[in-house]
Amino acid sequence: MSFIKQYIPSGTPLFLVGHSIGCHMVLEILKRAPDLNVLKAFLLFPAIESLDSCPRVSIINPLVTYLRPLTVASLSALRFLPRTVQNMLIRFYIYLATSCTTPHRTSLSGAQNYFRPECLMACFVFTRDIIQNVRERDDATIGRHADKLVVYYGQNDHWSPVEYYDNLRRTFPEADVRLCDRGFRHAFVLDCSVDVGNMVRGWIEPFLPS
Repeated sequence: MSFIKQYIPSGTPLFLVGHSIGCHMVLEILKRAPDLNVLKAFLLFPAIESLDSCPRVSIINPLVTYLRPLTVASLSALRFLPRTVQNMLIRFYIYLATSCTTPHRTSLSGAQNYFRPECLMACFVFTRDIIQNVRERDDATIGRHADKLVVYYGQNDHWSPVEYYDNLRRTFPEADVRLCDRGFRHAFVLDCSVDVGNMVRGWIEPFLPS
């Protein structure tokens, strides 16, 4: 919000794109700044409701709450391992968590930050916060801006099950709510960021001046 107010001239046409918890942030922007000239808002694999009930949370919640000190200490110790061993461990974890066998090298290098205790602590505090606070879907904001939204759900998303897609379509039949048919996973940035980027670009292009 501060960035938009400070650097973007009033009335500038905007496209908002959010992924996962970023979709919750997009809805917050629409709610708090209704005067923004938002042409479209794209919510990719949205984590916008009942996060405490999601399948993945039963595993993650203990790690980011009462087991957090032990988890941070254990993972931080791995930063002393050789870089090749770190990459092997990261690849193994990514495969277990997402079934991705070919993560992009930028994903591997970025994931190495999670061996730093300050990064882990910040990540865990943020994760705990969103699990505790993102509970009810903001139907008032969705209904008010339904004509601007494109909501894109995954087929096998541990943060946003298909039943959430079905519920949103039933509640807002006029909204543009889509279910992925291209096999993209929630963590598409691991190996399909270009494909998803091109897909979103295709959605935006019709709204651009010729």
